[in-house]
Amino acid sequence: MFRQSCQKALAFCACATLLLTACGPTPEQIAASTAAAATETAVSWTATPSATPTETATPTETPTPTETHTPTPTETPLPTDTPAATATPTRTNTPRPTVPPPTSTPVPLPAAPVFPQTIMHAWDPTDFRKELNELVKFNYGWANTLQTIIYTGSGSCYGFYKYRNEMIVSQAAYDFVPPEWNSIYYRYRVAVHTAVDVAGEITTICDAGGGDISTESLIMMRDTLNGIVGIGQGLEAEAAALP
Repeated sequence: MFRQSCQKALAFCACATLLLTACGPTPEQIAASTAAAATETAVSWTATPSATPTETATPTETPTPTETHTPTPTETPLPTDTPAATATPTRTNTPRPTVPPPTSTPVPLPAAPVFPQTIMHAWDPTDFRKELNELVKFNYGWANTLQTIIYTGSGSCYGFYKYRNEMIVSQAAYDFVPPEWNSIYYRYRVAVHTAVDVAGEITTICDAGGGDISTESLIMMRDTLNGIVGIGQGLEAEAAALP
């Protein structure tokens, strides 16, 4: 390829030489033509200067903006009304009412029981002490008689009536008894009536002319009379302490 192009160029040059030699302009024409062409060319290049390219600055990479996290605003609670402090009342010691100590008001005893047949005596402390002693003596004696009847299985209505008459008639009662003696006297009269009441079954049998009585009833009577003996001895001790 290279060689063929060169041959064509050489042929072209040779032909040109022939043309220039055979039919070309004169040297003066060529010189004038060359000068005019050069002037036109200079004028052309002068009239339109080519802009000198300036170096274009390489654009710098703009950094990608980072996302700024904006915190979501939290709702601020509205202030609540703070209740005003209330004054705590000062506790005052209220004095307790003074309660007077209970007074022992003696309960009046009911009237002492008295049989219609009972002998009434004027009040005398010595006479009353004698009656207390007889209460103990007669009930002690009749309790022993009941024990004998339990062993032997037989008793006497005569001996029983004598004892019963002592309780109903001879155990004295009093129209007036001083307050300090009233409790002893009342218990004395209750004991007399208890002795008569507990022997009620024997009274019924003897009033009918005689009969049978169970051992259990005799034992109950004996034990009751022994209890009256103990009550009588206690009353004697209280009476001995009084003037």
